[in-house]
Amino acid sequence: METNDILDQNFKEPGQERIEIELLSPTKFILLDVLSFGLYSTWWTYKAWCFFQRRDQLDINPAFRAIIYIFYLHALLKKIQINAKKLEYVPSFSSVRVFILILFLELFGWLPDPWWLVAFLSFWPYLKPLRAFNYIVERDNFSQARTTDEFNVPQIIFILIGLLFWSIICLDYCFPSMPE
Repeated sequence: METNDILDQNFKEPGQERIEIELLSPTKFILLDVLSFGLYSTWWTYKAWCFFQRRDQLDINPAFRAIIYIFYLHALLKKIQINAKKLEYVPSFSSVRVFILILFLELFGWLPDPWWLVAFLSFWPYLKPLRAFNYIVERDNFSQARTTDEFNVPQIIFILIGLLFWSIICLDYCFPSMPE
């Protein structure tokens, strides 16, 4: 019997390489999101889209989807929800409710003092999708999950930007401008 070396080789399907991704604990997500004035949730959205782009070989631009998240966040939440269910993730969430709650909480950022502070709770609706995404990454054959207690470079940058914003706000409250 003749063997064909080419056909007998163990070829990898495109997109089958393992994607290394850092799992983010809910506590670390909350800390990063609050310290960065909610910017970190946009970064997390970007990283989640990058994961699905590579794993599912999607022809998408994760950065574009993260920047104008209002049009794509529901699709990401739905994708996380569906993929978690396929892997038998028990706690469920409504992607529509989470999306609406995120928009509702972020709208508080446009309100006057002190109501804009409610917008800092916008991390809360992300927690169930975050846990489901972590579950996907841990059990998916396409990814290699790793956890760390340290902050990576992008996280440190978000913290520094957030601390700058927090400093400006504190200075504004400590030294209010005098009316003319």
